[in-house]
Amino acid sequence: MSNRYILDLATTPLAGAEAWLPPVRPARNLKDPVKIAADIAEKETEQREKMGLDLDLCRITALGTCDVTGWTTGPVTVELAETEADEAALLASWLPRLRDAETITFNGLAFDLPLLERRLMYLGLAPLGWNLDKYRTRHVDLLAKLSNFGSRPYRSLEFYCKRLGWADLKKPLSGAEEATALRDGKALELAESVRHDVTATLRLAAWMRVVSLTDTEVPV
Repeated sequence: MSNRYILDLATTPLAGAEAWLPPVRPARNLKDPVKIAADIAEKETEQREKMGLDLDLCRITALGTCDVTGWTTGPVTVELAETEADEAALLASWLPRLRDAETITFNGLAFDLPLLERRLMYLGLAPLGWNLDKYRTRHVDLLAKLSNFGSRPYRSLEFYCKRLGWADLKKPLSGAEEATALRDGKALELAESVRHDVTATLRLAAWMRVVSLTDTEVPV
């Protein structure tokens, strides 16, 4: 039996990533130098804000997992990577477990799993070589299933927590705050934020009958 994990990642922009950003150009219809400068500044800010979600410009700061391989569910665990060296050590330690694993994620096919593969290559580690074709992969993306692979509206994990009445789940950080958490001295909050997402994904997977858990394991 392959290992099966609920998986969630948190990220932050790589140090010095701004140097790799392409130059921005103002809108062609602008002639006023003041408006041109403002348009460039706005686009540069938008670029910087997106670096934490760019596969080539970010790194992994937290790996949240829950083992759902067998009949019993393991604990939710969150491991932090304060530095890029920590990230490399963390991913190297997980490679044997992930090599033949199946994952259950929320938006994992679009972000978490491609990011994991990209970071392995940048860190000089052997990529997993997972099949991430949305119609053929063995990895389950709950968001992809709920949106019928994009033919229906995408809704956030927080939406489903509210819709299904999981008021006990409180996420301490937004996605933008997660990206700066380690820099801001909020390591504990980052860990709890990732723990929230893994727990919510586990409950959602049980609700969708992707995993089979008892009522006591998935409180509603």
